[in-house]
Amino acid sequence: MKDADLDKSKELKTGGWSAHYVLIVCTLLYAINYMDRQVFSVVLQPMKIDLGLTDAQCGLASTVLILGMALFSFPVAHMVDRWSRKKSMSIMAILWSGFTFLTGLATNFIGVIIPRAFVGLGEAGFVPGGTAMVGASYSKENRGKALGIFHIAIPLGAAAGVMIGGVISAQYGWRTPFLYFAIPGVILGIMALFMKDYKTVEPTGTESGIKGFYKALGDVIKIPTIRWFYPALGLSVFMSTSVLIWMPSLIMRLLNVNESYAGMLVGGIGLAAIIGAPLGAFSLTSGAKRTRAAGCTFLRCPI
Repeated sequence: MKDADLDKSKELKTGGWSAHYVLIVCTLLYAINYMDRQVFSVVLQPMKIDLGLTDAQCGLASTVLILGMALFSFPVAHMVDRWSRKKSMSIMAILWSGFTFLTGLATNFIGVIIPRAFVGLGEAGFVPGGTAMVGASYSKENRGKALGIFHIAIPLGAAAGVMIGGVISAQYGWRTPFLYFAIPGVILGIMALFMKDYKTVEPTGTESGIKGFYKALGDVIKIPTIRWFYPALGLSVFMSTSVLIWMPSLIMRLLNVNESYAGMLVGGIGLAAIIGAPLGAFSLTSGAKRTRAAGCTFLRCPI
């Protein structure tokens, strides 16, 4: 019994270089995730002209990525929890990178919209797996800081996507950024296989299969905080996505500039968001004791 307890303590050990490796790989993958997502906005105008697309078609091609993430996030996250986090993240990264590459080969509207839908499917499973991996790799005292670093990848990746993507597109054409950005995603996807994973919970009884999925979904919906969080997040995404997708095109049309200039302008504005991720994480860490003293637990609070 003592040997089993010792093995368990080693298995759940946090910190160290293995944790830092998890944080580095997951953060870089998260940045690539947003680069592949956001580069679409900065090449939208030259792509539209080259392929003869309408604004409605461009908007739909942008929307299918978000819809793919929304529809598959929970099912894929459910699979991640019951299989292997590092293997799931590796497959997701290679999947979305492969379809990012295919986006650059598109010759018509169908050739754009189908790859973008699968990019959304691939990205749907990364955030739950990455958050779980980073959170489990660090102790409670350092978890907030680690997750703060992890989420810095959002503004960094988004800014890099429009800035670097705009420069590459202006020099070599709108297809080239998709082809270039797919490469690091595949490399990091392979590197994810070498992360130290932790054991998943073995499903028992009705917790397995489709019944387990619906039971887990029902348990999540029962949480009062979640019922407020999801509609608020949906409205936030609706507003922010509309601005992020169309702002580079608007700048290019109004100012008659190329995608390189528009990308630098939009990316520079987005870099200001870097302050928010670590600030929120440090505030969360320092306020954890006060929250627990008030009788709150994760996602449950008597307010």
